[in-house]
Amino acid sequence: MSYIKKSYDILTEVYLKDAYLNVTLAKMLEDTDSEKDKVVKIVYGVLENNVSYDYCINALCTKSPKNSIKILLKIGMYCIDNMDSLPDYAVINNCVEFAKTLKQQTVAGFTNAVLKKYAIKNFDLKRVLITKEDELSYKYNKPLWLVKKYIKQYPDDYKLKLDTKKALQEHIRVNSKRMTLTDLKYALRERNTEFLETKFGGMFVKYNDFVKYLFNEGYITIQSLSSMMVVKGIGLKKTDDLLDVCGAPGGKSVFAGELTKGNVICLDVHPHRVQLIESYKHRMHSKIKAGIWDATKLYKDYVDKFDAVLCDCPCSGLGVTGKNPDILLRRKESDIYEMAKVQKQILETSKNYVKVGGVLMYSTCTNVLEENSMVVNEFLANNDNFKLEKIPLDIINNGMIQLNEQKGYDGFFMARMVRRW
Repeated sequence: MSYIKKSYDILTEVYLKDAYLNVTLAKMLEDTDSEKDKVVKIVYGVLENNVSYDYCINALCTKSPKNSIKILLKIGMYCIDNMDSLPDYAVINNCVEFAKTLKQQTVAGFTNAVLKKYAIKNFDLKRVLITKEDELSYKYNKPLWLVKKYIKQYPDDYKLKLDTKKALQEHIRVNSKRMTLTDLKYALRERNTEFLETKFGGMFVKYNDFVKYLFNEGYITIQSLSSMMVVKGIGLKKTDDLLDVCGAPGGKSVFAGELTKGNVICLDVHPHRVQLIESYKHRMHSKIKAGIWDATKLYKDYVDKFDAVLCDCPCSGLGVTGKNPDILLRRKESDIYEMAKVQKQILETSKNYVKVGGVLMYSTCTNVLEENSMVVNEFLANNDNFKLEKIPLDIINNGMIQLNEQKGYDGFFMARMVRRW
């Protein structure tokens, strides 16, 4: 029963206290915990099926239970669906026994009744899946408001936005300042570590003790393929100076620092996040510079100073829900419009740092138009001295690219704009 309690405690922090999943897992689970893998699987599984399980609970219950009870029901549902080593009755019994510790009258009996019905599929989903949008929301585990938005914005390929796929392995890249890609591949093969090479010195690999050693010593780092594409898409020349205005934790800037011998400056508004940049650059033996600055405020000393400026703006994160399923718990539609206001401010400020002929790169890890192409188009309409220019990647584009959260990619957006005068 202990795995039920551990999963419940973690999910309670995420659901009811708005805690971040990765932070909560690191804080509440020790590496030596014998049940760690099981608990992590359950926690991710519940969140990856959260909306779907809400529909099931609505179909099973005449009255919606408290959120604290919903968490336990969702744990039971996931275990019934996925824990082949335990029969359904054992899962239900474990959940019921844990329910007794919650000290709420009738909870144990209610949990028992609902999970038994779920196990034998004694409920009518059609009663709650009223519309096509409901069916898509249930199938793809996306909130109804987001399903409707994707259908409206991407009528021909909305399923690509809904069907998010979490990569089964970590994506790493070699630190070209410390190791060649050839040497990395040789070292991995020597230790029977399987890998799948991608682009730009990147690869998918199963995280093990040797990979952990390489990471800790700065020979490699964990960085998504999409994140690497943003940096490569800038088209840095060998001596270009780059300013990253929203840079923490520093991955893109450090990668840029391996592509150019020019100055790379990585800023963030929060001191604790600048410390993350410092830690990242130290581990990677990088010479980039870190500093504290609010990207919405003009820094006069930097005006017209940079060959490239990267605005990897704060966003809703809807393009990375496959690896961060807790994002969907916190996001509401109004957040998108608030984010877009900040993104526009950052672009309008950052344009001043770009030299004539230089590049202004805008990127987000989301896939809704309000935060992406609409922000860029409004900026270009108000700044005719900037124009879109083809992103130098092996993808057909007009200066803007929207990636889907599929086949190892994250749902990143990028737009490359060049200052004309």
